[in-house]
Amino acid sequence: MKLKCYTNHYDWVIGYSEKDAWEVWCEHLGEKREDYAEAQWIELSEDKYLRIEEDTFGVSMTKTVGEWIESHGRGWLCSTEA
Repeated sequence: MKLKCYTNHYDWVIGYSEKDAWEVWCEHLGEKREDYAEAQWIELSEDKYLRIEEDTFGVSMTKTVGEWIESHGRGWLCSTEA
């Protein structure tokens, strides 16, 4: 299976499917899937640009989604929440 990047408009995760995106999100936050309504995870195109800013050190990096997938692998990528 091929890794893909998903967002729920607040968080970005990398997983193998929308179901796996939920699993990654729940694992990262220590949450239970059944505690959440059927929110939709949207798959992002690999050629879309995504800029991630790190607030503590004021660093930002822009890559295509495909580049983020390649460099990061499966897991939590980033969030709009602090």
